[in-house]
Amino acid sequence: MAIFDELLKRNTVVGLAVGLGVAVLGPVIVPVILRAARPVAKTLLKTGIEMFERGREAAAELGEFIEDTAAEAHAEMAKERQAAAARPQATARPGPERPSVEESENTIPGSVP
Repeated sequence: MAIFDELLKRNTVVGLAVGLGVAVLGPVIVPVILRAARPVAKTLLKTGIEMFERGREAAAELGEFIEDTAAEAHAEMAKERQAAAARPQATARPGPERPSVEESENTIPGSVP
């Protein structure tokens, strides 16, 4: 009995029993689990594919929006350029005459030329 008590203390018997149970019941239980998991896996894949398609559609719509907005901005810029080219150029207002470079080099600041 001491040997049997020693085996129980080390959980050797429990480990052997679990290993034997898995070896015997494994081939029966695994196919049942796989059959139950297959519909779940298919549902997850379908959901992923649908989300991917929706994301692709949203990206296409965003790209179209950006292209349209850029085209409108280019059209507005061209229109503004045409309007600016059609306006007469502003002439410089007459103001006090400034001395030329040569005159300013020969005069002392504050003196009368």
